[in-house]
Amino acid sequence: MGRASRHVASRVPGRAGSPLLPAASRWPAAVAVAVCALVTLLLGVIVHGRETADGLDRTIDRWLHHSIGRHRAILNLVSLPGAPIAVAVLATALVVACLVARRWRAAALVAIAVLAASALTELALKVLVGRRMGGGTGSFPSGHAVGVFSLAVAVCVVLAQAHRLKPAPRRLLALGALLAATAVSVAMVGLNHHYFTDIIGGAAVGTAVVLLTAFALDWLCARQPPRHGPPTAGAHSTPPWEHAGYARRRRS
Repeated sequence: MGRASRHVASRVPGRAGSPLLPAASRWPAAVAVAVCALVTLLLGVIVHGRETADGLDRTIDRWLHHSIGRHRAILNLVSLPGAPIAVAVLATALVVACLVARRWRAAALVAIAVLAASALTELALKVLVGRRMGGGTGSFPSGHAVGVFSLAVAVCVVLAQAHRLKPAPRRLLALGALLAATAVSVAMVGLNHHYFTDIIGGAAVGTAVVLLTAFALDWLCARQPPRHGPPTAGAHSTPPWEHAGYARRRRS
């Protein structure tokens, strides 16, 4: 590739214009959204209006309470990243990092998805399902689980396009984000602040909202006409020896 061609390629939108969900990952992402929506719907119907644990909750919650429930100080520390303020701070930091890297679509994904997941949970799902725990406010889906899983899945989507990192570090970072979200959610059950089905519903909601937001942003950006930078002198011009009549003129 010549110098002019490299210069033109560098002006073509790269990471900022690349889709959040490449073609190969769209069908798996669509299946994941459908599964998450189905899980949320089924669990919401099962626990609708209940204030007690069902059979699955009693089995798993009792095991978690006996195994890790005695370490409340550690569980309180582990659950801190799931608090609304902590989620907001982490999301803001991730948005800033995307902006610094000039990844505008990724920054929009994090900002929109995390806020939308929280609003959907607190303003709609908890009210519609009406599940209570200990006479408190709505517990399904878990707001902590929604917050941390929306962040974790957003991190996975952002890392999938972070081509400056090698595949192995990207996979490790994505796995770490998902494990951290799982730890926060399990800690909430160990502290007896949520039922097990609450965190499953929260993980499903957070995952589905992030992937749906990625689909929506990709669709909106695909509908916009491409932006072309100013033409570079000589970059797109054809050398005279490639013209059909050039050789004839030279011979004459």
